Amino acid sequence: MKAKRWGFSAALCVTAVFFIHGSSLALDDLKIQSESMVIDESSGNIKFSGNVMLRKDSITINSDDMTLFSSESEPDSIARVVALGNVVLKKEDDSIYSERAEFDFENSRIILTGKTRFERGTESISASRIVYNLDTGIASFTGSVDAVISPRAE
Repeated sequence: MKAKRWGFSAALCVTAVFFIHGSSLALDDLKIQSESMVIDESSGNIKFSGNVMLRKDSITINSDDMTLFSSESEPDSIARVVALGNVVLKKEDDSIYSERAEFDFENSRIILTGKTRFERGTESISASRIVYNLDTGIASFTGSVDAVISPRAE
């Protein structure tokens, strides 16, 4: 059974495509709410703490803390986003849960660790670690993988 039939790769790809602008996160129409924010002008990094909610188009990412690391090569862009604690990514009917999510735009990958779980309807995949390569579309699941896959009509 091909991965695209049960949609995990497609869900991560759609999430990444909405975010990525070249090898970085475009800041246009990016909305973030939190209890506090610290800007480090020397590095250009921004740390959000407490009930963080990032919204871009129809994607929402919630976490306890989130740090946006600035891109050195593209002004006003983010090279990497790290979300920590109770991470939930939502896009329409897709939900992805983890304790840590790293969107590494410069290296074209998404890394999810700590009680990771993807859900769509009755389908789900959980593992200790998920690495999704944005260039190849390959998702690698490691550590206690548990998958519930339903057949899709073609």
